[in-house]
Amino acid sequence: MKTKIMIVAFLLTTSVCCAQDVTFTSIQREFHQKVLSLVGETDSSPKALDEKILGFGQETFGSHPKVMQKEALKRFIQLPTFPESDLKKYTAYATLSPSLLSASDPDLERLSLLLGWAPEKMAGWIKQLFLTHHLEPSKLARLATLNNWCPDKTYRLETKTQYNLVVASLGDIFVIKLSLTEQGVFRPISAQWMKRKNETQAP
Repeated sequence: MKTKIMIVAFLLTTSVCCAQDVTFTSIQREFHQKVLSLVGETDSSPKALDEKILGFGQETFGSHPKVMQKEALKRFIQLPTFPESDLKKYTAYATLSPSLLSASDPDLERLSLLLGWAPEKMAGWIKQLFLTHHLEPSKLARLATLNNWCPDKTYRLETKTQYNLVVASLGDIFVIKLSLTEQGVFRPISAQWMKRKNETQAP
């Protein structure tokens, strides 16, 4: 509850300063226009395109931290809550390697600009990172098929600790701790894959 009050207070105090010509919608539109400019670059490799898109994110989203922070917090507070007491029903199955979430990783920093304004997008990316590092391609394909008919649900953890997410996916949960960066977006700092107690095998 305390976390929610703090976020609401921030949104109210920043609504005036952010209600200028620059809005999240206008920033996102500028980003999309830059990405569309790459459509004609048929000779560019996927890696080269990724590098350019990450650069566009820095030029657009990275230039307006206050606007981005307001959008990120608004989306966070709108998520349904997951009771902290329900975590007792699960047991740890895997932890994401700290090297994959290194604070010094420039690629993760730039990727956070593209996804960190939407907590549910960041959570989905972290979950997929877990799966690709722990499951064989055949199992990944199986889960993708099941997910098409039973989509994930993203929650904010109901706790005094700020900015924790829970992704409920096919009976498992992924608990993700985020930090709010100076650029106004969420960045993952740790993540844990959990299964219901008495379940030990991967899906």
